[in-house]
Amino acid sequence: MKSLSLLTLLCLIVTGITGCSDTENPLEPADLTENTQTGIFAEAKHIEFVPAAPTAPQTPVPPGTPFVKDVSYYSDWQLMSASEIDVDAIHLSSNRIDENQPIGSIVGTFRVPVGKRLSYSVIEGNRDFTVVDGTKLVTKRVFNHEVQWGYEITVRETDRETNESLEKPYTIFINDLNEAPTDLRLTNNTFSRSDGIGTKIGRLVITDEDRQDEEHRVRITQGGAYVGYDDGYLRVLQLFDRATKEIAVEVTDPAGLVYTETFEVTMEERPTQPSEPSEPTPSSQDDEPPESDPPQRHNPGGPDHGNWGGGDD
Repeated sequence: MKSLSLLTLLCLIVTGITGCSDTENPLEPADLTENTQTGIFAEAKHIEFVPAAPTAPQTPVPPGTPFVKDVSYYSDWQLMSASEIDVDAIHLSSNRIDENQPIGSIVGTFRVPVGKRLSYSVIEGNRDFTVVDGTKLVTKRVFNHEVQWGYEITVRETDRETNESLEKPYTIFINDLNEAPTDLRLTNNTFSRSDGIGTKIGRLVITDEDRQDEEHRVRITQGGAYVGYDDGYLRVLQLFDRATKEIAVEVTDPAGLVYTETFEVTMEERPTQPSEPSEPTPSSQDDEPPESDPPQRHNPGGPDHGNWGGGDD
């Protein structure tokens, strides 16, 4: 197949197939079966070119026009001047705050249109939030995401010139932050000397609200010569040289936050086991005479005198 020259291609687009010719690279309609550069398959006689509809002229954007998005009232980003912003729309710059922030932390700021004198107040949810300095929404307590992650409030905007007001509900979200483990517990803190090295003392229980199911690194920072950590348990590495030792345990979460707890671990002497009791010996019966043969009756007369135990017949 013969390739199309740039001039011929432009002619095809503007006037159609029949009005074009290329003396250097002539193309007959029957030869147009594939254009390898554009991947178009067709016969020349079936090709039609439809001119595109004219586009409306674009209005130039004035210099300094702000790029505004109000997620509460506009479906997409829009270019608008300050005078075009809906003055009836209460706009809060942010409705999120991190947990554990101190009282008085700023959640967001209400936007006041130019030339307006507006005041803002929280009419529902005012136990948790309030407005200061006219436009700043601030916290009235410390929030914990694990306890509650969102709060519903209603804000009233009042025009101080006309006394007209507008109310709008908001959901204030509490952002979850990673926090260090909050507790460390040992299920048992005693063992017996006779149990020996390697004995499990107790299981180590870690409390971490944010990463409870993830693996934590455990390190013995005090008493490590006597007690070690293995597979969730504190174990005896060496018998104590005194009854009680202080064992300090440090726990680090996957984000590197640390919690430390100290335990008193006691080595007890196992009490001596009593020996097996011997068989009881029969006690002597002092108040009863020893058992003996019954007394025999004497027959002074001899055999010829009568029977044993006799008497008269």
